[in-house]
Amino acid sequence: MKMRRLKQNKYEQRIDAELDLHGYTQAEARSLLLELLDEARDCGYRRLRIVTGKGLHSPDGVGVIKELVENMLTRAGHRFTEGKLNEGGGGVLVVTLTW
Repeated sequence: MKMRRLKQNKYEQRIDAELDLHGYTQAEARSLLLELLDEARDCGYRRLRIVTGKGLHSPDGVGVIKELVENMLTRAGHRFTEGKLNEGGGGVLVVTLTW
């Protein structure tokens, strides 16, 4: 069987790093996100994927990790959007870093 290499969409930007925060407390998630942002700055990363989950298993169905991450990124001046459906949809944030 012949393997084919998938073409990369020239308009789609590469993700430099990913962080999955499922199962972490707010304090742990905050610490991990700060570590990732430090590493990203040191390595010159431009785009990140952060998996926060949708909060479906949280009390009251409210995603506290997602809200925490969004607030931290906003305060730091970084831009983000929810992932596309094939990337995880509302449980994923795609971040464009503004250094």
